[in-house]
Amino acid sequence: MASPRYKTFKKHVGKNLFQVERRPRSLGRVAGFVAGLSESLMLFHQLDWDTFSLNGYSVIPIADASDYRVFDQKKYWQQRAAHLRELRPIMPDSVSVSDWRRMLESVAVLFPLVVIHIERKRPDVCYVGEVLKVSDSTVTLHDLDCNCEWQKPRRFRFEDITMVEFGDGYSTALAATAPKRKAPQGRP
Repeated sequence: MASPRYKTFKKHVGKNLFQVERRPRSLGRVAGFVAGLSESLMLFHQLDWDTFSLNGYSVIPIADASDYRVFDQKKYWQQRAAHLRELRPIMPDSVSVSDWRRMLESVAVLFPLVVIHIERKRPDVCYVGEVLKVSDSTVTLHDLDCNCEWQKPRRFRFEDITMVEFGDGYSTALAATAPKRKAPQGRP
């Protein structure tokens, strides 16, 4: 049975600017348009507050959503600004949000790099890279460092992931400028 929070979020998919406070509070907020939803994950077409423009996508666990705001009335400057700037969410084709595995598999087909956050363990670090393998409980990422150089593959447990981002300006720029990745030995 769907939770009351899921039902509330479902009403706003693709319609209104939305902001979610994540728990614990140190995880911060995510804002944008809800572009996809399951009972476990929430996909945002993410709003960049500094430029008041849409900048890629983020996926968070619904369980981490502690509070939310919907900017659905003209009394909110955010709703008026979104209307004036003609902000409309684009629902990414073929991206599944049913669970972490299907989401990461579907995103890997469409986007060359993803950004993985494990904020409960490493709050000041994110990992940007190519999805190499997805299992029932983990994802292996060949990540890039801050100098856009390939590092060794890293494995992340789904239970540690607090957010995944993709299609944003940062990861798109890295994908365009990253050196060709060398194939592992023994592979063509």
